[in-house]
Amino acid sequence: MLLLCLALPAWAAYLRPSSPWNTVDTVATIAFLFFLLIETLADEQQWRFQCRKHALTQAQRLQHPDPDIRRGFLTRGLFRFSRHPNFFAEQCMWWVFYLFAVGALLGEEATAGWWQFGSVRSTPRLHWSIVGAFQLTLLFQGSTWLTEKLSLEKYGNAYRLYQQQDKPFGSSLGIKYLERAWRVAFDAWLKGVARTSVLFLMATRSLTTRTLKTGFPHPLHDR
Repeated sequence: MLLLCLALPAWAAYLRPSSPWNTVDTVATIAFLFFLLIETLADEQQWRFQCRKHALTQAQRLQHPDPDIRRGFLTRGLFRFSRHPNFFAEQCMWWVFYLFAVGALLGEEATAGWWQFGSVRSTPRLHWSIVGAFQLTLLFQGSTWLTEKLSLEKYGNAYRLYQQQDKPFGSSLGIKYLERAWRVAFDAWLKGVARTSVLFLMATRSLTTRTLKTGFPHPLHDR
């Protein structure tokens, strides 16, 4: 289901064959390839490091001149800027992929339906195909938390010090201020859902009470 949702921007673009290639498509293509390169480099750096580490015995690791080998985890290369640069890059890839749907909407001449939040000429900022990138981000928040927890249990204080370093791209998705903004937005969304649920329950209760008092209309009485 997640893979299907991630492909929705391509489907949205496919449904608009008359939409020409535009600047948004060009930017999305360049950015997607850039983040794909970042993810590939991060995975390759991690793979080479793990191969070097596991080729040594525990005693050899403790005596190794490379401090990362002694610690047991990688802190150089792209991991100097983020504890999970591959996680960060993959999320960015699919958020960028969503821009292809936006580009298709911008290039379309017809007016979008109600599910597209207005006319395509009014520079749409939101489209239903964003659900894939949103779901992937939620998935990575959970997996990143679990990865951090396991790494902390395995490497102890050494990894805790690594966590405390001020990195521009944090643990997964971004800066600590972005994480705070995400929490505020999520809390606001939860409050909105709660209020809507309460109003719905109140309306249902009122309707049920009124129906019980007045009774259900009998089909013979309406003739």
